[in-house]
Amino acid sequence: MAKLQEQLAAQTKDSEQKAEQLQQASSKLQDQLTVQTKANDEKAQQLQQNQQELAKLQAQLATQAKDSEQKVQQVKQLQEQLAASNKDNEQKAQQVKQLQQGQQELLKLQTQLAAQAKDSEQKTLQAKQLQEQLALNNKDFVQQAQQMKKLQQELLTLAKLQDQLTVQTKDSEQKAQQIKQLQEQLTVYGKDNDHQKAQQVKQLQQSQQELAKLQEQLAAQTKDSEQKAQQIAQLQKTGQQEAAKLQEQLAAQTKDSEQKAQQIAQLQKTGQQEAAKLQEQLAAQTKDSEQKAQQIAQLQKTGQQEAAKLQEQLAAQTKDSEQKAQQITQLQKTGQQEAAKLQEQLAAQTKDSEQKAQDLAQLQQKLTAAEKKQTAGTSVVAEPKTQVEKRDYAIGTALGNDILELLNSKKAQGVDVNRQLALAGVADVINGQTKLAQEQIAKALYESELELNDKHKKIKQQNEKKGISYIDKFKKQPRVVRSEQGFYYRVDYVGDSAIGEGDTVAVVVKESLTDGKVIKDMDLAGTSISQPLSAYPPLFREALGKLKNHGNMTLVVPPELAYGDKGMAPEIPPGATMVYNVRILDVIPASEQKAQ
Repeated sequence: MAKLQEQLAAQTKDSEQKAEQLQQASSKLQDQLTVQTKANDEKAQQLQQNQQELAKLQAQLATQAKDSEQKVQQVKQLQEQLAASNKDNEQKAQQVKQLQQGQQELLKLQTQLAAQAKDSEQKTLQAKQLQEQLALNNKDFVQQAQQMKKLQQELLTLAKLQDQLTVQTKDSEQKAQQIKQLQEQLTVYGKDNDHQKAQQVKQLQQSQQELAKLQEQLAAQTKDSEQKAQQIAQLQKTGQQEAAKLQEQLAAQTKDSEQKAQQIAQLQKTGQQEAAKLQEQLAAQTKDSEQKAQQIAQLQKTGQQEAAKLQEQLAAQTKDSEQKAQQITQLQKTGQQEAAKLQEQLAAQTKDSEQKAQDLAQLQQKLTAAEKKQTAGTSVVAEPKTQVEKRDYAIGTALGNDILELLNSKKAQGVDVNRQLALAGVADVINGQTKLAQEQIAKALYESELELNDKHKKIKQQNEKKGISYIDKFKKQPRVVRSEQGFYYRVDYVGDSAIGEGDTVAVVVKESLTDGKVIKDMDLAGTSISQPLSAYPPLFREALGKLKNHGNMTLVVPPELAYGDKGMAPEIPPGATMVYNVRILDVIPASEQKAQ
C-alpha cells in the first residue's frame, strides 16, 4: 500500500512535471503563434496596402481612360456642330435656290405680260381695222344714199313725164274730137256747094293731114309714153329692188357697224382692264422681286458672313481637334506607358504577394502542426466570452455575410456557386493550403468574369426586349401619356387639392418588374416616404406634379431612367423596365410647417 502510494505520488509528480512541461511548451507555442500571427497580420497589411496601391493605379488608369473618352466625345460634339453648320448652310442654299426660282417665275410672268401686251396691240390693230372698215361702210352707205337720191330724182322726172304724157293724151283726145266734129261739119257742108266743098275738102285734107300728123305724133307719143311707162315701171321695179337691197345692206351694215362698235368698245374695255391687271401684277411682281433681291443680297451677305464665321470656327475647331487628337494620342501613349508601368508594378506586386502568400502558407502550416501537437481536441470553437473573442467572431460573421452576399449576387447574375467548394476555398486560403496554383485561380476567375459578362449582356437584351414590348402595350391603354423625361404614366385618380412646390408630400410606392415580381411594397410593409416635393428625384417630382392630394398613378419607367444596364443585384436584373404604383397619403402645406 505504501509502495502504491509512493508510485502514485511519483506518477503524480511525474504527471505534474509533464503538465508543467506541456504548459511551458504550450506557452512557447502560443508565443510563437502570436509572433507568427503578428507577422501574418503585418504581411496581410502589406498585401492590403499593395492591393490598395494597385486599386489606386487602376483607378488612375480608369480616370485617364475616362478623360480620353470625354475628349473623344468632345471631338464628336465638334463634328456634330460642324455637321449642323453644314446642314444650316445647305438650308440657306435651298432658300437662295427658291429665290432664284422666284426670279425665274418673275421672268416667266414678265414674258407673259409682254405676250399679253403684244396681244393687246394686235387687238388694238384689229379695232383700228374695224374702225377703218366701219368708215368705209359709212362711205359706201353715203354713196348708196346718193344713188337713192338720184333714183328718187329720176322717179320725180318720170312722174313729170307721166304728167306730160297725160296732158298730151288729153290734148290728142281733144284734137280727135275736133277732127270728128270737122268731119261731121264736112258732111253737112258737102251738101251745100262744091266751092265750099272744095275749100272744105282742102281744109279737110289739111285737117286729115294734120290729123295724120297728129295721129303719127299721137302714135309716136303713145309709143314714147309706153316706152317711158315701161321705163318708169322698170325703173320703179329696179329702184324698189335696189332700194330694198340698199336698205337691207344699210340695215346689215348698220347692225354690223353697231356690233363692231360694241366689239371695239368691249376690246377697249377688256384691253384697259387687262392692262390695269397686268400693270398691277407687274407692280406687285416688281415689288416682290425687289424684296426677294434684297433678301437674296441679305442672305448672300449673311451667308458669306456666316460662312466666314463657320470657316473660322471650322478652322479653330479643326485646329482644336488636331490639338486634342494629339493630346489624345499623347495621352494614349502616356496611358500605354503608364499602363505598362502599372502592369510591371502589378506583376511585381503579384509576385511579391505570391511570395508573401507562400510565406504565410508555410507559417500557417507550422501553426497548424503546432496546434495539432498541442492538443488532439476538435476544431469546434467554443462560445466566445471575452471582448477579444467576441470581436474576432464578429469579424468572421461580417466576412461570412460578405461572402453570402457575393454568392447571392453571382446567383442573380446567372452563376450558381457551390457553397461547400466556396467555403473550402476560403478555409484553404486561411490555412494556406490552396489546392490550385495561382495561375489556375486567376484563369478560372477571368473565365468566370467573361461568362458573367456574356450572361449579363444576354439578360440585359432579354429584359430590354420585354420592357419595350410592355411599354408598347401600356401606352395603347386609355389616358396613358409620355412625359417630357421619357417615362409613361397613367393618372388613375388625380386627387382633391393642389400641391405647392414647398409642401411636404407623404407617398406610398409599390415597385415591381414587368413580369409582376414585387421588389418593394410600402403599403404592405406599413412604411412611407415623407419629404418636401422639391427633395424628390426629378422623375418622381415630375410624376407627383401631375397629381393632387390623395391622388394615385401608375408609372412605367424604361431602364435608362431606372437602374440602367447594371440593375441592382440580386433582385433587379440589368436592363429592367420598372413599374411603380404611386399614391399620395397626405400633403402638409408649407404654411403649416412654418407655423409649427
